[in-house]
Amino acid sequence: DVKKQVKQLRWDLQGEKIRREIGQKPATWPLHLTFTGNPGTGKTTVASLYARILSSVGILTTEKMTRVRASDLIKGFVGQTAEHATNEFMKALDGVLFIDEAHHLAVDKEGQGHSFNPDVIQALMQFMDTYSDRVVVIAAGYREGITDFLQSDPGLPGRFTDNIDFSDYSVEELVEIFNRLATARPIEVPIELIPLIAQYIQTVKDRSGASFQNARVPNTL
Repeated sequence: DVKKQVKQLRWDLQGEKIRREIGQKPATWPLHLTFTGNPGTGKTTVASLYARILSSVGILTTEKMTRVRASDLIKGFVGQTAEHATNEFMKALDGVLFIDEAHHLAVDKEGQGHSFNPDVIQALMQFMDTYSDRVVVIAAGYREGITDFLQSDPGLPGRFTDNIDFSDYSVEELVEIFNRLATARPIEVPIELIPLIAQYIQTVKDRSGASFQNARVPNTL
């Protein structure tokens, strides 16, 4: 599903490039996205790919993808958070700003969440508006958390109108990822080892429960 959505985005953006080249007024729609899903499902990798696509069709001037964790945007003193967050955002100019764990910036209806979260959100929206032609923002996190993030301010849903959801990998898919990583090393994996690898991954998955790390499966139990 993720591949289908990314391919569709690529074709849409390629169409916009052609429209500009033949002198037609390009259609306008928000390029900013939310990515939802559990850890280890490829969100950072796809963010980097999206930056390359945006650069290839002329939306952005570089393939740069700048990753920042939500927790890194908070400063411990009143009045400093907005300026600090903006300085971090500025590093992403002319590329993609990837805000990982954006659910930590959420503020619920009771006002729960870090007291400086609203400062970060206001700084983010101002940054997106000021540099609308020089940056694309991706906010990534858990499904429920991203919903809370978007509900933290009335201005956010209109800026992030498209979402890509990253499902957990199956055991078979994780075995395939293992094989691809091994081939790239290169490491030869005996065929009789594959069932043991699958069994190992299933064991980790069962023991981890909701905290399963998908393609970040640890190498020890």
